[in-house]
Amino acid sequence: MATKQMNVKSDGFNPNTLSVNKNQDSVHFVQSGQGAPTSVTLSSSALFGQTTCTVDPNTTGTNIYPVLATVTDGDYIVSLPPSPKLTKDSGTINVTG
Repeated sequence: MATKQMNVKSDGFNPNTLSVNKNQDSVHFVQSGQGAPTSVTLSSSALFGQTTCTVDPNTTGTNIYPVLATVTDGDYIVSLPPSPKLTKDSGTINVTG
């Protein structure tokens, strides 16, 4: 199983799109830079079994989310939590396999 990292910034994600294989890969959300949020919101609980994921302060964090075998292939949107900003920036996790 491969763990893929999605860096969470105060205004979006790096990479903005992450490709994963179901039942093989997992995703680790890591804070990147000042003002990065401590959680992100998913468009569907089908991906990891929940709609809110914890963002670890660094790569040694233990909040790693396996992609479920039952998830449907396709795109899942990951968004920053609501903030005073006018818009929320989002990223995409593309599931195949």
